[in-house]
Amino acid sequence: MPDVSPTKWHLAHTTWFFETFILKKFAPGYRPEIPEYAYLFNSYYNAAGDMHRRDLRGLISRPTVKEAQRYRASIDSHIDTLLSNADEKLLDEIEPILVLGRHHEQQHQELLITDIKHVFAQNPLYPVFRSGRARHSVRAEERTATECRPYRFLDFDEQIVAIGHDGHGFAYDNEGPRHQALIPAFLLASRPVTNGEYIAFIEDNAYARPEFWLSLGWMTMNEQRWQAPLYWAKRDGAWWHFTLSGFRPVDEAEPVTHVSYFEADAYANWACARLPTEFEWERAALDCPIDGNFIENENFHPRMSTTSEGDQGLRQMFGDVWEWTRSAYSPYPGYRAAPGALGEYNGKFMCNQYVLRGGSCATSRSHIRRTYRNFFQPEKRWRDRRTRRCASNPAMTGDSLTAPPRISTPESSDFLADVAAGLSSNPRTLPCKYFYDEPGAMLFQRICELPEYYITRTEIDILDRNRAEIASQLGPSVELIGLGTGAGTKTRILVEALKDPAVYIPVDISEKQLRESTALFQKIFPDLEILPVCADYLQPVVLPTPNHKPARNVVYFPGSTIGNFEPNEAMEFLRRVANVCRENG
Repeated sequence: MPDVSPTKWHLAHTTWFFETFILKKFAPGYRPEIPEYAYLFNSYYNAAGDMHRRDLRGLISRPTVKEAQRYRASIDSHIDTLLSNADEKLLDEIEPILVLGRHHEQQHQELLITDIKHVFAQNPLYPVFRSGRARHSVRAEERTATECRPYRFLDFDEQIVAIGHDGHGFAYDNEGPRHQALIPAFLLASRPVTNGEYIAFIEDNAYARPEFWLSLGWMTMNEQRWQAPLYWAKRDGAWWHFTLSGFRPVDEAEPVTHVSYFEADAYANWACARLPTEFEWERAALDCPIDGNFIENENFHPRMSTTSEGDQGLRQMFGDVWEWTRSAYSPYPGYRAAPGALGEYNGKFMCNQYVLRGGSCATSRSHIRRTYRNFFQPEKRWRDRRTRRCASNPAMTGDSLTAPPRISTPESSDFLADVAAGLSSNPRTLPCKYFYDEPGAMLFQRICELPEYYITRTEIDILDRNRAEIASQLGPSVELIGLGTGAGTKTRILVEALKDPAVYIPVDISEKQLRESTALFQKIFPDLEILPVCADYLQPVVLPTPNHKPARNVVYFPGSTIGNFEPNEAMEFLRRVANVCRENG
């Protein structure tokens, strides 16, 4: 891969930095021992001279590793001599460049780890870099109750926040100037997305569904034939991935890593959320300790989030894996790049890249800050990168979609009463609504696509052939209430046919499917007021009050679904529908 450089090149390049920007400028009479190194080991500093092509670095056979080490020792010696004899004025000039060079070296130490991983992953023998350090896969039944808890969304109020570095200690120039930013209210997931959650995204065929992807992401994904994160492979029906401790099963509780910005954004869309902005991330990280799984731990692999019952805060904001944000890498207000070649360090890249925050398991603890702005092109995957859910609209995230009644769960008294009554009856029975949880709704959607299941296709055909007549009978400015809308395939036909529909209120018992269909409708019909309700429509449902005032309300209920009811349930249900239909409804 063109982005990966040999280990000896990293060593020589970081040495070249000190030679070029300190010795050549401040050491009187200094002459490079091998002038050609200036060409070989310049990375991208155009003002410092020509450079060797990045994609050809792997072909460099000379200098050898020993020669690169000798080069480093020589430059270290010259730097030591210069500093030992420098006066205070000269030290003041050298110090900021020397500190920048040390942090530049820490960046390349992190690159070393990720580059070694990529090179090893190309070998079918899957060599081990460090055995016994990375955590082995743990099955769900073996985990304790404190491990890998479900994520929560944490609320952050609208606030004006000081963004950027405050000037105390080291920071790169792109972290300033410090400025005030108005950050609207938002919600942020308590932990990163896990491998298990990302597997659900894969198994929902999301890599073949363009509605989740940016146009460039869709094109890139198809050109590169992505089907899973980098280094993942499926064996005997199970996902495995390459780590620096070897090839091993994917632990579903660990943070997903090695995904591009395009994949992170697509996952967020699939989950009916979005990526946070870098300003939201920095705002959320203000009260988080800078602690985590860094390179000093020598794990070389992200760890799972372990939380206790009472832990209500954000987890893994630092270390483990860099987090994509939705913010394009651009200058802060008032930013000016430094003059000369060092001004190219960050400023020249402020185009076609996105910001990442938080550091990774290959980052040094002494190198990371709350204001640190990493950045990469959106298609890059070989660095350790993850995603975290965020949302601006509380009605579309968290524990429920809206204020109306929530989906029944096995812990509710209704569930226990229904089970007790159903299994005590003759014949025994259970209400079908309990089959429509997340996997049940997904299964039913796949059943509807089978050739043998004609009912859904027949209903869609009837609707499609008669859509114009139905729309003309209903008229304009309609509040459409869809009961049991599922994926919304049928109600979409009605909404498309209606003239200026005012409000759409989908009601469904499957929370996940309701989130997904609502997000899709918001994209297709951006001017339509959509008020989703997660509820069992066999029970009384409190419908939200729309902002618009429609001319009439219309309840849409596919006829075949009534076959799920007992006769007395069907009659009671139709009475409630009649009550919902106001005058002229």
